[in-house]
Amino acid sequence: MLKVERAKHHITNLETTLAAYVAASKERLIAQGEIGPRKQVGTLTTPVPRHTPTILGDAIHNLRAALDHAYCVLIEANGHTYDSWSKFPFSKQSIKDLKGSINGQITARKGPSKGVRDLIVDVIQLYPGGNGSDLQFLHDLDIADKHTVLLSTVIRLSNVTVMIPEIRMQISGVVFESDRYGWFSVDDGMTHVIDYNSNPTFEICFERGQPFEGRGIIDTLNMLHGRVTDTLHRLAHTGGVPLE
Repeated sequence: MLKVERAKHHITNLETTLAAYVAASKERLIAQGEIGPRKQVGTLTTPVPRHTPTILGDAIHNLRAALDHAYCVLIEANGHTYDSWSKFPFSKQSIKDLKGSINGQITARKGPSKGVRDLIVDVIQLYPGGNGSDLQFLHDLDIADKHTVLLSTVIRLSNVTVMIPEIRMQISGVVFESDRYGWFSVDDGMTHVIDYNSNPTFEICFERGQPFEGRGIIDTLNMLHGRVTDTLHRLAHTGGVPLE
């Protein structure tokens, strides 16, 4: 659980960093009250703080590594010895592939108990369409972090109230999105006037094409922290060993 605790530290650090960044940029984000057709409004003119992507990567890696550490403990609890190839089993293909991976470890006397194996296959389900799709995305993000900068620059401006003068209509809850800290714009041929009293909210999200595309980074990390913590408790209970 030490890895999970460390992950929580990084998540809290990242939340503080992003909150300060958004607060400092808020006035620029809605710097103009009127958005004309194809007209841009507000911008994040600077990228997020330099080390933000590394904090995100550290949080993801610690959550992912916690599963591997737990799996190795459970292998030992079953009287076997783990090696450099021992890792928590994931499958991008099917339940059949997942079972094959686990059974291969058992054949080589490098796997956990039958109860733990059944828990992974029948309950945790780390394969396409299974209950563990969020953990599969965590695994994918951890791999991606080895090759690229993870942090998205999709900024979502939500809960905005706008007036459309052409049709004398007021709309609440409007959402604007901006890629790569660029400009927010509207492309529907009409003019939109922002109500500054609508108290819009700002959220930094995972980039398009990444796991968790379009989902808020902080909310997603907190969700993953909960999923990993719950998974570790289930493993510890089934395996009959504490997971420190």
